[in-house]
Order: sequence, then C-alpha cells, then structure tokens
Amino acid sequence: MICTFCACGRSLHDDSFSGRRAHNPLRSSAGLRGAVILISIAMCTYNGSRFLDEQLRSIASQTLLPDELVVCDDGSSDETIALLEQFAASSPFPVRIFCNTQNLGSTGNFEKAIGLCNGELIALCDQDDIWKPQKLRVLHDRLTSSSGGVFSDADLIDDKSQMIGRRLWQSITFTPEEQQLWLDGRCVSSLLKRDVATGATMLLRSALRDVFLPVPNGWIHDAWIAWMVTLHSRLEFVPEPLMLYRVHSEQQLGVPAIAPNFRQKFERAKQTAPRQYQARADQLATLLLHLESCPSAKCAQSVPPVRGQIEHCRFRARARAAGRLRVWEVLSRYPQYSLYSEGITSMIRDLLIKG
Repeated sequence: MICTFCACGRSLHDDSFSGRRAHNPLRSSAGLRGAVILISIAMCTYNGSRFLDEQLRSIASQTLLPDELVVCDDGSSDETIALLEQFAASSPFPVRIFCNTQNLGSTGNFEKAIGLCNGELIALCDQDDIWKPQKLRVLHDRLTSSSGGVFSDADLIDDKSQMIGRRLWQSITFTPEEQQLWLDGRCVSSLLKRDVATGATMLLRSALRDVFLPVPNGWIHDAWIAWMVTLHSRLEFVPEPLMLYRVHSEQQLGVPAIAPNFRQKFERAKQTAPRQYQARADQLATLLLHLESCPSAKCAQSVPPVRGQIEHCRFRARARAAGRLRVWEVLSRYPQYSLYSEGITSMIRDLLIKG
C-alpha cells in the first residue's frame, strides 16, 4: 500500500492494493511502473461529507475508470477526510489526498489539485454532484486531436438527489443559438456574454496547464480555463447531460434551480451595483493583457471584442452610478447591448433602474 503524507499531519492512503485495480483498456500494458496515466480526476473538498459518498461511488462506477483521483481538502472539520480514507482503502484506482494547511478557497484549491495530477487528461470534480456511468468515456471519446478540452450539459438535482426537471444549460442560458456560435467558431462572442463551461463538466488536456495556470485574481477557475483553452486550442462541448449537478444552499457557486421570469430578472438586475460592472471590466482587462501579449492570430482577433466589452461594462457602471439614463444614450448603444449583453432586455433594465 502506497501512502502520501498529508499536510494536516496524517498519513493518508494513496493507493489500494494492486489486486483490486480494474483493467483500463486505454492504459499501457507495460506494467504499473511504466504505465501511462491517461485520466486524472482533480477533486476539491471542503466540509463535504453530506454528499461526498454519492460522488465517490459514482466515480468508482465509471465505464471508463480514471487512472488516479487527486483530492485536495481545504481544511474540512467534518467527516470528509474519514470518508476519503475509507474510499481510498478499497478504490479500484489510486487515490491521493492532500490537506491544505491554510484555506485556499475554491479557485486556489482547484489550481493545486490540477497541478498535482499526473494524467494526460484531467477531469474536474466537485464534491457534491453525481456522475453518470458514461461521463468519462463520452468526454474522452469526444476529444479530437485538435481540441484541448470538452464540457457537457448536466441534469439538475436537489439536496435529496431528486431530479429538478431542468438542465444546467437551461439555467445558464446556453441556448441552441449560443451553441451554434461555438459550432461556427465564434466562441468568443458567446463567452463575452456569459460563462457557459462549468468546471465540474470539463475534461482537459494537461499539456495546457502552463497556459491556464495560474488563474489571475478576480477570476473563477472554470471561466478562466474556458477562455484559455478556447484561445490556445479548441474547447468542444457535448449536449448530453453526463452528470447530476446538485443545487443546494451550501454550495459556494451555483445555478438557479428554476429559470427566472422577467420580474425575477428585473429584481436581480436592480441588485447589480455599479461596482459589479466595474469588477467585470477589471476582470476582462486582465484577459486583455493576456491577449495583447499573445502572438497567435486567434488572440489578436479577440482583442477588439474584449475591448468593446470592457468599454460597455464601464459605461453601464457609470450609468448606474449616475442614475437613470436618457433614452437616446441607450438607443445609440443598441449594437453594444446586442453584442455584449441581452440586447433590448438589458436596455430596458438600464433605462428603468437607478444605481
């Protein structure tokens, strides 16, 4: 039994005995010492004992098993570590557990977990979801030689693991029209409006780690990764829901369980302070610096639309801070509202809402 010293001062099981290892037909037959590590799973945990067991069992039930599970715990005080140890003792694949001495937060913890993975491919994993058995195989098969990553849709479930009756892409408004933009090679236009690639659905090539790590301040890891893979490779998608994405009150980041109606969208927009538009502009300014330092044609082509979105966000921030806009100010910016926000809907909000 191989063990890894855990930063929290305990020795945690890092591998089960070899007799329990399930055969992976995609792995090298040269033996364990010379084997190719094809798929790593990067999981982050923090006080996740309530849902963790279901997630771990779903990983062990994959039709294409991973070659390792790398878990970074961010200082759990519940039974999370005990559950991980128990799973590692009988897992059909190696499990490596690391405990942070200081809380890194979600993005920092995923950075660490991704950096510790040995696989050619890395699947990101939250602690509270449930993977369908075909998830890894379908994502693996969808990757082409020219793509650096792939993401999928998901079914939404509640805190009792019951289906909500909606899909993830419905909740984040990744519509068929938006999907067509990706198929037409216009991913940047889609990403400028909203983040559509959820980290827990992603499978990534580890060769791109130097491109998307570290994640800059102000960015969530999956949003930055989606941009970097899109700009420096190709990010594919699978419309099939390959996992059950849990919606509950304890998650740090999440999606609405039901689609908001116009009134709810309006109320949410009223709560959008000028500083939030400015924060988005600052976030994109970091992306712009990357684009301007990148020699590729794809990066150069992305500079004008990113600059346009930055200017649009700053305009909306100034407008909210100053109070209601004049009709002509909004109407004159119809092209920007169409390109960078929700068109007429956003225009109406900005006309009616005071900062």
